[in-house]
Amino acid sequence: MAETGIRPRILFVTGKLAEPALRRVVAALGPQAGFDAEVAVLPISVAALLTTDWVARHLPPADVQRVVLPGFCRGELTEIAKTTPATVELGPKDLRDLPEYFGQRSDPPADYGRYDIEIIAEINHAPSLPIEQILTEARALKADGADVIDLGCDPGSAWSGVGDMVRRLRDAGMRVSIDSFNSSEVVAALTAGAVLGLSVKS
Repeated sequence: MAETGIRPRILFVTGKLAEPALRRVVAALGPQAGFDAEVAVLPISVAALLTTDWVARHLPPADVQRVVLPGFCRGELTEIAKTTPATVELGPKDLRDLPEYFGQRSDPPADYGRYDIEIIAEINHAPSLPIEQILTEARALKADGADVIDLGCDPGSAWSGVGDMVRRLRDAGMRVSIDSFNSSEVVAALTAGAVLGLSVKS
C-alpha cells in the first residue's frame, strides 16, 4: 500500500544564469503546489541552449519522481528517460510561468511595474514641427509614461523659438530637456526652465 502524506520530489533543470531566479520561484511554489523541489544547475550559462542529448550526459543522479526541463530544451525526451526512472517533461519556456504550469494562480509581484529610473522621450526635429504638434506629441508621450520630454534640435541651425516651446511645455505640466550642440539653443532652453541638456559639448 502506498504511503500517504509524502510530497513528490521534483528536479528542475537549469543553467547558471537562471539559477537564482528559479530557486526563488520553486521555493515559494513548492509549498503551494505540494512538492519538494531540487534544482540541477548544469554546466551551461543559458538554459535555452540545452538539448536533451546533452542534458542526458550531464544530469546528476537524483531521487526524484519528476524531472522538469526548460521549455526551450530541444530534442527527444526519451534521451533523458533512458538515464532516470523519473518522469521527464518540458516545463514552460519562461520560469515565471511555473506557478500556472503547476495549477497555481500566478499574480505579479506586489512591486511589479515600479521603477527607479526616469524615462526621457525625444521629439525629433522639433524646430521643424508646428507648436501644436509638439504639444500633442508631448502629451501622448507623457501619457505613455515619459517623465521628461526631450526636444531634439537639428544641427546646423539655431531654433529661435526653443525658449518659448520649453515654457509652453512647462506650463502644460511637463519636465523638459534639450538635445542640441548649439550653445544658444541650450542656454535659451535652460533659461526657460529645461531640466537637462543632452548631446552638449564644452
